[in-house]
Amino acid sequence: MSGKRKRYVPYMALHRDELERLTQDRFAFLTREKGLVSRSSEREAQLTSYYYTDLRAPIGIQLYLDSRDDTVWVYLLRLRDGELPPHGFVDVDRGERIRVSFLSLLKDILHVEDGRLDQLSDMLYTPPSPERPRDHHWADELLALWQDLVERHIDLVAQQSIEVLFPPPPPDASPASQA
Repeated sequence: MSGKRKRYVPYMALHRDELERLTQDRFAFLTREKGLVSRSSEREAQLTSYYYTDLRAPIGIQLYLDSRDDTVWVYLLRLRDGELPPHGFVDVDRGERIRVSFLSLLKDILHVEDGRLDQLSDMLYTPPSPERPRDHHWADELLALWQDLVERHIDLVAQQSIEVLFPPPPPDASPASQA
């Protein structure tokens, strides 16, 4: 044995096309049942984003697949005149939050009581291990959980005012600030 260590390649990077198809399939209900419009997607070296917007409301959904970190996030977006926000979480010029983690929105802002939120947090924040690798089964379970939470709570979210959904950021917030 040469003593060289194998370079870690994230599972999601190896199966990116499959994960992207699965994500689109799982979230098709947003267009089919909720009337959202699928917007252009973004595909970068190790990131893929899908955007869904409601033409009647100033909010949208971003599905964010990160192959570097082997994870998937769902964000609520604040639209301005129907346009997707710039990258980042805070529009510093306007002093507004423009992107909020759907998980944080449900748990910390809307105070939703749902055991699946803790399950999702555990999946997202527990590092992979030999007993629980971030493999196809893990990704499928994560996407199913995200789908279930969005499907169950999107109507509650849509009923809230923009001020509730996007509380003001701290005065010293940068575009990357999630606080």
